[in-house]
Amino acid sequence: MATSTFAGYYVARSGVVAARSNLQITGQNITNMNTEGYTRQSVVNSSIPSVGNNMRYSDTSTIKVGQGVSCDSVIRNRDETLDNRYRAESPKTESFDLETEIKTDLENILDEIKNDNGIQDKIAGLIKQLQNLSTSPGDTNYESIVKNTALGIAKLFNQLSTSLQEVKDQQAEYFSMNVENANTIIKQIASLNEEIKRSQVTGADPLELEDTRDQLLDKLSEYCDIETSKVSVSVGSGKYVDELNVVLVGKDGTKYSLIDNDVYSKFNYTEVKDANGNITDYQLSLTKLNGSVRIATNGTTAFDDSVLNNGKFATYLSMLNDNGVYDTPPTTTNGIGYYQQRLDTLANYFADVLNKVNSSDSADATNYDKPFFTNGNGSTDSTGITAANISISQQWKDCQGSYITSSKVVTDATVDSTKRSDNILFMISEINKSRDFYTDTGEFIFQGNVKEYATDISDTLGLEITFSKSNYETSNTKLNTINDARLSVSSVDVNEESINMVMYNQSFQASSRFMTTMDELINQLINNMGLVGR
Repeated sequence: MATSTFAGYYVARSGVVAARSNLQITGQNITNMNTEGYTRQSVVNSSIPSVGNNMRYSDTSTIKVGQGVSCDSVIRNRDETLDNRYRAESPKTESFDLETEIKTDLENILDEIKNDNGIQDKIAGLIKQLQNLSTSPGDTNYESIVKNTALGIAKLFNQLSTSLQEVKDQQAEYFSMNVENANTIIKQIASLNEEIKRSQVTGADPLELEDTRDQLLDKLSEYCDIETSKVSVSVGSGKYVDELNVVLVGKDGTKYSLIDNDVYSKFNYTEVKDANGNITDYQLSLTKLNGSVRIATNGTTAFDDSVLNNGKFATYLSMLNDNGVYDTPPTTTNGIGYYQQRLDTLANYFADVLNKVNSSDSADATNYDKPFFTNGNGSTDSTGITAANISISQQWKDCQGSYITSSKVVTDATVDSTKRSDNILFMISEINKSRDFYTDTGEFIFQGNVKEYATDISDTLGLEITFSKSNYETSNTKLNTINDARLSVSSVDVNEESINMVMYNQSFQASSRFMTTMDELINQLINNMGLVGR
């Protein structure tokens, strides 16, 4: 089939339309170059073939000329592989960052080097005062100084315990807030899914909506490991639309549905309490919108901190629930509770040493008769002492004379044993004595004296912070590299767009000139051909 004489007009028109469309998209890109989350757009063009190409008996006497250019669609310049890689690395980065942040808060409380008058310094001060007392055993003035020093140690333990609990309570509050934020994001994504689907049904290109959805998916990936997938669904009349699915991926690969197009799930934050109202556990569960439990692909209905792999949620659960060697069985993560119980162990051992040495040899091995410390103000009970409840014993507070047992050696009934200081010196040696520290379940913790134990707490914390910082820096560098690769594909380059603007403008002018040329050609063909000889 020969090309129509007037076909050139359509070719020229398609060129003008294509150039104008590309100019409009270029302008859209330039005006949104600073818009957060905007993805560079471009027009997909294709050449329109000759109409006779597929005819069985087409005319072969003339050349076949294409019918111009077609503007098929407007697309976003986005690499889904890079998006998936970014969302796989993001929860790792957030985990290490959050762990570093929490443990830095703990370090500010427990660090024996940064903090003046830490536990080690306080114990050293007590030893010094006991040494002074040993030179004048029974001196009530020296004993008063020892008592005040011991009181300072008890108050320091109380203060440190309160500060650690405040960090835990604060992080629990942040955990709850982040759960609500994640639920809001999930709801927004589901709403956008439906809105995007409606736009596609009507033939519109919901590119800006997809940009917003991608931003939300990036944000959601900070909380947990997620995977996204798109399913092409028929809506009739040969038209298909994409539906987005998002799943949470557990440590063992188990998948929990978060979003299925416009149907979504909800995270639930729960604090488990004992009969006295004390929080014993922090839990995270997932339910469907109708309130029923979300069931995983392997049939499980809930998950705890051991199920989640990376992200803020996994870190919150491990920092709030995991107690290292104090757990039964022991866990590999030292959360806030681990350091709380390390402090409790130190307070208990320290009090037990002094209570035992000061009491009579016939005293109850679990509850001494002349204790330095008890488990609460006004109490006479020296069992179950922790950093939170350690207190100077009421007996010692009320004592008007000498309370500290200076000697237990009896050689002569006529000799005043209060003038001896062997028991005070023994008390000092017991404080400085290296011993093994164990948990209540018999797990080994540390070997050394009480001062070294206090230093080991902050040293352990410092090493863990260094490790988490190093992991964060490595993961963050990788994340930034992936993001730079994403931006190289999707961000707007003003220089590139300026070149495109010039190029498409020239294309528009050329197509316009081609149409003018066609007009002149047709005018010559109709009005001037065949005039000679008339």
